[in-house]
Amino acid sequence: MPGLFLAAFVNLACTDGNLSRIAATGDRPSETRGVIVGLEGLQPFSGASIDTLTKEVAANAHLVQTASSGFGWTHMPLIRSAHANGQPIYIVGYSLGGVEATKLAQECGRENIAVNILFLLDPGVFCSFAEKIPRNVRKVVFYQSGSCDSLLDGSLEQFLDDPASTKVEFEDLSSRDHLSLPSGLAEKIERDILSGP
Repeated sequence: MPGLFLAAFVNLACTDGNLSRIAATGDRPSETRGVIVGLEGLQPFSGASIDTLTKEVAANAHLVQTASSGFGWTHMPLIRSAHANGQPIYIVGYSLGGVEATKLAQECGRENIAVNILFLLDPGVFCSFAEKIPRNVRKVVFYQSGSCDSLLDGSLEQFLDDPASTKVEFEDLSSRDHLSLPSGLAEKIERDILSGP
């Protein structure tokens, strides 16, 4: 019976990696456009908020988009294709998806793939984040709601493998709560993408 409970919790926490949605046309969409990957928070609470956000950003910034809850490694074939063709890579992680996004960036680092910008929206579990941003990430942008106002106390450099190689920005969105954080961020993320790492 405990195994059944654990399986039910895992299904609650993550959607099947095969449910990644790719908004692209053609056989090899990442040959001519960059990629934006979104990783959702705990399900069913975050719903498809990052999928919606990254679809909007992708449409306006002419990127290929994919998103899932968990199973970040399922996005690696698309990331590899974009990298092989010299296209930029962006990763967005929300809540628990912020941990997954960081792990995906670490996987990219193991394959010597640069991540132009890693966007983290209240990253972590219960407002606790201890992951290290790998040096292959050129820029990381933290968005913090009022629900997690103690999340990033202190220096943001504490989360970096190499502060000299990764630029850090922090956006205080304390007027917003955790669940509404992703809505309305598309323009901010698009501006960061257009201005570069």
